[in-house]
Amino acid sequence: GQVLQFVSEELRADKEIVLHAAAQDERALEFAGPQLLAKASLAELRRQAFALRGASEIVRKNASSRSNVLRAAARHPFSLYFASEDLKRNPDVQNQVRLLSSNAAHISSGPGSPTAKLLTDFAAELRSAAFPRAGVEPREPMALSLTCA
Repeated sequence: GQVLQFVSEELRADKEIVLHAAAQDERALEFAGPQLLAKASLAELRRQAFALRGASEIVRKNASSRSNVLRAAARHPFSLYFASEDLKRNPDVQNQVRLLSSNAAHISSGPGSPTAKLLTDFAAELRSAAFPRAGVEPREPMALSLTCA
């Protein structure tokens, strides 16, 4: 976590890098760049790092388990980083993560919140990674139904 004090300002402004470091050691947030802190509060970054820590632990238990990866992605989309390469490239998994991210963005503190922006940006990155060729349209995401017993 404290390695962030020795990296460039550009890296300390990168939300994904800072969150991954803070998920391992919360003290990494002490070295978050001013540009990042201007976009997201320290409390919001701390909350996201905590969510990413829990989500990455879920994926690490079995990185090839589709249900583990989707459950973790519902907690924090950056946890997809720890999934197996097959699942990262699977269009159905990408669609599910997009759907989970867009649902979470609507549920979060509102459309202008840092969490909503994070999830919206992540969904856009997934869309461009999954469909890099011009003229290829993404399929509609599969509906995800959760019921409580």
